[in-house]
Amino acid sequence: LTVWEPYEESRGEVAGLALGVPLTGARRMTGLALGMGVSVEESFRGIGLAPFGMGAGDGLRGLMVGGLGVGAGGELEGIVIGGLGAGAGESARGVVVGGLGAGVGGDLKGIALGGLGLGAGGDLTGLAAGGLGVGASGRVSGILFGGLGVGAG
Repeated sequence: LTVWEPYEESRGEVAGLALGVPLTGARRMTGLALGMGVSVEESFRGIGLAPFGMGAGDGLRGLMVGGLGVGAGGELEGIVIGGLGAGAGESARGVVVGGLGAGVGGDLKGIALGGLGLGAGGDLTGLAAGGLGVGASGRVSGILFGGLGVGAG
């Protein structure tokens, strides 16, 4: 149980339940994390629920739901839902949903939805939709829908 928030540059590793009042976090986390906000310095694998948002410096893997947003500096894998946005600095595989937008710096494979827009810095493969548009700097394959357009580099 974390009361208020964890220390900066935490060296702790959580395996099991991480419950934050209001915030929780660790260096690495495996299991279930619940808190208004969840922050993990490296990687998180499991289920995360945070009304404000959650993020990891490296990767997120599993089911992640953030009221405002969900983000990873590395890769996303699994089901990721961000009320306003969802994003990854590298690639994503699975289901990625962002209320306003979703984006990844690398390849995106799976099902991806962005309320206004959706983008991938690499290839985009699967089912993708963006209210205004969908774009990828690489190749696209699958079913893509953009209210105003779809583009590929």
